[in-house]
Amino acid sequence: MKIDRAFIVDIVTDIDDAALSKTIISMAHNLGIKVVAEGVETEAQCDFLRRNMCDLIQGYFFSPPMSPPDIADLLREKRCLPIHLLRIQRQKRTLLLVDDEQNIVASLKRLLRRDEYQIYTANSGQEGLDLLAQHKVDVIVSDQRMPGMIGADFLRAARQLYPDTIRIMLSGYTELQSVTDAVNEGAIYKFLTKPWEDDLLRGHIADAFRLKEISDENERLNLEVRTANHELATANRKMEELLRQKLQQISRDEISLSIARELLQFLPLPVIGMDDDGMIAFVNGAAEQLFKRGGALLGNEASRVLPALFPPAGAAAHGGSHQTSIEGACYTVAVYPMGANSASRGSLITLSRCEPDA
Repeated sequence: MKIDRAFIVDIVTDIDDAALSKTIISMAHNLGIKVVAEGVETEAQCDFLRRNMCDLIQGYFFSPPMSPPDIADLLREKRCLPIHLLRIQRQKRTLLLVDDEQNIVASLKRLLRRDEYQIYTANSGQEGLDLLAQHKVDVIVSDQRMPGMIGADFLRAARQLYPDTIRIMLSGYTELQSVTDAVNEGAIYKFLTKPWEDDLLRGHIADAFRLKEISDENERLNLEVRTANHELATANRKMEELLRQKLQQISRDEISLSIARELLQFLPLPVIGMDDDGMIAFVNGAAEQLFKRGGALLGNEASRVLPALFPPAGAAAHGGSHQTSIEGACYTVAVYPMGANSASRGSLITLSRCEPDA
């Protein structure tokens, strides 16, 4: 299934395009279908699609249209996407700090640097959204009262665009209604107040990262299950197609066998079919007429009920032909081993009238 480039252009900034693309990916995967996104031109777009488990990308970010010789060169060099853009990868913990007060941002960076996070900073909600479009972020810590966009609105937008992030509000201003609404909507994981206690804040952020890692592991396992289900669905479709072909072949073989049996029934030449164990498996009408005095033939041992079909000791070997007398007439008995050009087994015996050897 292909996602049109019209939905990819603004996928990292437009909530509707992002939601629609994720819905298409989820729907396709539930049907066992892979997804390709066309018109991917930036790393941010590719990363968004990676995080939402899109299978394939198409666009200038990887390569412009190429001539056949250039494609051959590309295949020879085995070009691929950077490792960090290949589906779910274990990466360094990333933290986004959003606050319009520079001293607060600097203080938080000093405090959290010892925890070895990859830290990005922004001084407004819009700057925060721009950074989220460019970088993968695990945890967001945002102030509430900021110019242009309050923290609750910023975290609400972050949740819609990047629902896998863990969002924390750190503010000295409660503005109870907007914060309560954001918490109830799930936009805020925790609300912490300024001034903070260093160890307590570090503990809350560490808990947020642990929660994110659990979520990422669940996502990885979910991806493995979905991949296995996709492969199983593909294998099932192949098996169903193979079974359909086999059933068609069996049906054709049965029709062919019925035609062959009918043709043999109407042949004026006596024909007898014998299985690998020497049991009579088929007798046509001419043979039944010839041996009608011998009683039932099918299912009996041929050498016992029809000894005339077999040469006496020292005569022609099995698989050749010999003459015999049946009902006072001379017949040439010919034996044809089956299976040389088919999966059939046993032998076919024919009897034809002849003049006795001198």
